[in-house]
Amino acid sequence: MPFKSAILAVLAVAGLFGLAGSAAADNEDLKCTDLQQTNWMSQDATKDLLMKQGFKEVRDISVTDGNCYEVYAVDGQGEKVELYLDPTSGNVVAKED
Repeated sequence: MPFKSAILAVLAVAGLFGLAGSAAADNEDLKCTDLQQTNWMSQDATKDLLMKQGFKEVRDISVTDGNCYEVYAVDGQGEKVELYLDPTSGNVVAKED
């Protein structure tokens, strides 16, 4: 029986990692806008907006293939988060904890 329990535990953990991987892959495929970057909020303005919303730190902002801002930040509770924002409005379109 212990062997069977160990196999089930391994399968359960593998399933969790598989779900986490697919969630990340889904966010990488997000399409946020078709507008030119001249119509986007600047990265500095985006950082200021997030700080006003209670984030403690904005560590990195980059642009995805789907024209989203991918943001690595620390929220108000001190937790690291990964956000995907519409760069024209600053609205969160997806979030990973």
